[in-house]
Amino acid sequence: MKIAVLGGTGKFGGGLATRLAEAGHEVVVGSRKAEKAEEVAADYTEKLDGAEVKGASNAEAVESTDVAVLAVPPDYAAETARAVLDGYDGVVVTPVVSMSRVEGDFVYTPPDAGSSAEEIRAALDDGTPLAGAFHNLAAGKLADLSFEIDADVAVFGDDEAKETASELAEDVGARPLDVGGFGVAPQVESLTPLLINVGTKNGIKDAGVRFV
Repeated sequence: MKIAVLGGTGKFGGGLATRLAEAGHEVVVGSRKAEKAEEVAADYTEKLDGAEVKGASNAEAVESTDVAVLAVPPDYAAETARAVLDGYDGVVVTPVVSMSRVEGDFVYTPPDAGSSAEEIRAALDDGTPLAGAFHNLAAGKLADLSFEIDADVAVFGDDEAKETASELAEDVGARPLDVGGFGVAPQVESLTPLLINVGTKNGIKDAGVRFV
């Protein structure tokens, strides 16, 4: 598949981009500034054995792609979806989580729409398939290609998009689990701050989840 990772210059997006490229996908990382994306993509390519990651502006990155992963900060996610994915005919995947820090702890702070996924869904064209995935994968483990991902990924949203997101989760080494539609989005997204708190308070680096 040809995949655009919007916000792919960050640690999480970069880890996802390099693992997907390593798995054989054609990957383009997007950024608001094309020059930054191109520079970072060259660094990613150096880390890979024979695979290549390309860089472009967000708008150029999604051209002729099958999937767009919206790995951008929550404050810009809906805006980016409206500006960049207008008329997009591929699948969109969101790992976006809105959270804040209260008295030293990370807490889930969903937007008025109820979840980041639902806010993004409202910003997309009707009929654009959307799935939520990758919320419970740690950026540190994704970015370290020597680390074998041994975690589950909760996948929710539209059926077509869930199927694609599940394939991508398998390609990065995780086990995808279908958990339902957009009604479960708050439950899945709130796992991210919980895992951060578990890790920081208990000395568990890059905590993940495994359902047994």
